[in-house]
Amino acid sequence: MPLKICVAQLNYCVGDMPGNAQKIIAAARAAYQDGARLLLTPELAICGYAAEDLFLRPSFIQACDDAVNLVAGELAGLKGLTVVVGAPTQGSSGQGLRTKSVAVQQRHNAAIVLREGQCIASYAKRKLPNYQVFDEHRYFTPGKESCVFEAAGAGGQAIRVGLLICEDAWFEAPARQAKEAGAELLLVINASPFHVGKGGEREVMMGERCQATSLRVTRLPCRPTARWPGAPRASRKTCFRSRPCAALGRLN
Repeated sequence: MPLKICVAQLNYCVGDMPGNAQKIIAAARAAYQDGARLLLTPELAICGYAAEDLFLRPSFIQACDDAVNLVAGELAGLKGLTVVVGAPTQGSSGQGLRTKSVAVQQRHNAAIVLREGQCIASYAKRKLPNYQVFDEHRYFTPGKESCVFEAAGAGGQAIRVGLLICEDAWFEAPARQAKEAGAELLLVINASPFHVGKGGEREVMMGERCQATSLRVTRLPCRPTARWPGAPRASRKTCFRSRPCAALGRLN
């Protein structure tokens, strides 16, 4: 069944949570007028990627929460529109992660699912990269659960959508467990810097996820603080490339 998706691959500014929220609100309204009923933003879009040690400040996380709530409130009147916002969140248990070499408060690299003024679901990134330009073990604790929500397709029919974030898609288990939880479509939001030859590797990997799970996979890249490749991709069995977008792109 058809589902029109808008990918809000925009120039998010690190630390400008109110400004980033307004960009998402404007994109969502434009997408809704164009018939889209699902809007995706990149990984950590609400605060910009990567905010580095700002993640360690409770006031920064609170400002991110406030910005997500602003997005939810401003879009509450758009009936049937689902918006996925990449944002850091404070963990609910407050227990965090402690080993001999690291101590991290419970804080997640998350995707927040908003609809009609409410948070209907959330997903915490499970595989945290800690190599090259990535230092996520310093800031975040990994999630443990899959996230599957329903989005309105054509004719009001619901499509069950699973969420992953970036590094999760490079491992077999998160996609498989989303499938087991009932996902019919897999969405992957991420923020990855440009790397020669990496685009081809990603396409191969997404193709493997499609073949292993029989799910369609849509991947949204964006990393505005470094040189990044852009161009969302939609896959089914084998990968094909959606049209590149500098701002809003639409996938059917």
